[in-house]
Amino acid sequence: MANKIQKIFPAKIIKPLFMSLIITTILLALFATYAIKPLPELKQVKSSALPINEENKLVQMLQKEYPEDPNLTGVLELSDPLDAFVARSVLLNLAQESIDLQYYIWRPDTSGTMLLYDLYNAAERGVRVRLLLDDNNTRGLDDLIAVLDYHPNIEVRLFNPFTNRKFRFLGYLTDLKRLNHRMHNKLLVVDGVTAITGGRNIGDEYFAAGNGTVFVDLDVMAIGNIVPQLSHDFDRYWNSELSYPAKQIVTKEYGSDHIAAFEKLRKVKYRADVETYQSALAQSKLLEKLYHHNIDWQWSEAILISDPPSKALGVWSQNDFYKPLYNAIGDAQKELFLVSPYFVPTKVGTAFLKDLAEQGIQISVLTNSYEATDVAFVHSGYINYRKALIEADIDIYELKKSHDKTPHLKDKGLVGSSGSSLHAKTFVVDNDRLFVGSLNLDPRSAKINTEMGLAILNPHLAKDMTDRIKRHLLERSYKVILEDDQLKWQLFDNQERLLKTYDVEPNTSILERALIRFLTWLPIEWLL
Repeated sequence: MANKIQKIFPAKIIKPLFMSLIITTILLALFATYAIKPLPELKQVKSSALPINEENKLVQMLQKEYPEDPNLTGVLELSDPLDAFVARSVLLNLAQESIDLQYYIWRPDTSGTMLLYDLYNAAERGVRVRLLLDDNNTRGLDDLIAVLDYHPNIEVRLFNPFTNRKFRFLGYLTDLKRLNHRMHNKLLVVDGVTAITGGRNIGDEYFAAGNGTVFVDLDVMAIGNIVPQLSHDFDRYWNSELSYPAKQIVTKEYGSDHIAAFEKLRKVKYRADVETYQSALAQSKLLEKLYHHNIDWQWSEAILISDPPSKALGVWSQNDFYKPLYNAIGDAQKELFLVSPYFVPTKVGTAFLKDLAEQGIQISVLTNSYEATDVAFVHSGYINYRKALIEADIDIYELKKSHDKTPHLKDKGLVGSSGSSLHAKTFVVDNDRLFVGSLNLDPRSAKINTEMGLAILNPHLAKDMTDRIKRHLLERSYKVILEDDQLKWQLFDNQERLLKTYDVEPNTSILERALIRFLTWLPIEWLL
């Protein structure tokens, strides 16, 4: 491998590049020292979820669905991307009292702008809106944030913010320890009576619009016992010491840029590329089902598993997330199905999975292939563990990617259409209970970012999830096997007939494979 890399990257090229990189880094660090301002003194007014208004029409509509057992949660799975958009838009338009939102990514694209416009209209109706965004991905949103925050019924806060709004990367050079921690949570709570949580951020790629990659993802809409707990969890983050009022960070004076941003917001419904969403909204039966109490809620015991916001300050314990998760899910007795777009099991995790396999538990893992992943360097943290896992009789599947842009994913479960990239984070234990949330199976989720999700104890929902994944698994993924001690990738057709066996990672170049192999030599696993 070293000889191959030397042929591809001769020393006469590598050495000057390496020296240039060192010099550039030093100069950037010196510049950043003067360019980055410290965080301002926090000026935050604490607030909390509003009490439920029994006269609220949405509250009345949903409370009629409640079973006799007050400890149960009604769950509606949202695997179809357009359904996931519609559910959010419908709830924002039905809101009468309050909307609380917490997201890692909110794109200023078509779907993101449409949902922001829904928020603005809700505020115009008198609804209190609290929007908490992780600041790592708000580039291009500052003017829209300022417009929203200017409304008396909307408050926007930025979690763990960057003080230099133009050259954010400089912050990593001077304040990596703080800025490396991100709020990865995804949550929407409406009127304190219903919520949506899971793996989706806000953006076209999560809702199957546009010409780009479609993320195969999973959310759940919930009513009942779990919703007040989700509201309380939102309050923890909203009032945390890393949640800064937007006006303290986005300090640009109101002017022509903000007027243009408001016009973008106001005119979004007239854009040519909103047709997919408008059609989905027009055809959706969700609103009708809500009014006629015809939603097939899966009434379950649900347990909220959530990191404390202090994890973003480096203050955390395994007892905050993993112990409650284990207590809720328990040991696998027969089968464990793991779905994670970024799968970096580490030595400890690999040993744990091998131990389970030795006990006779059937373990399957679905993750992204190199061609399907949207974060290529994370793949380097995964590839060194494949062989050990397969040797332990653990089945490894890697979602493939082709060019068929099929937006409707209902019939494909969590393996989606071709042209997809896996983004769902879930696992199913013994076809009896499952976890749905923001947690990736990698060191970053485990130790750096804050995460959340629901453990759902429902055999029907768990088995249905597993069945739908398996139904199209071989058709939509590569099965990674060992043959003569070498990794091979098997490609099957929709009849599960073997079409082809690859000796190297499918649809990758020598350069890509060399780069990924090079990254495995770097001590970066803890960052992945």
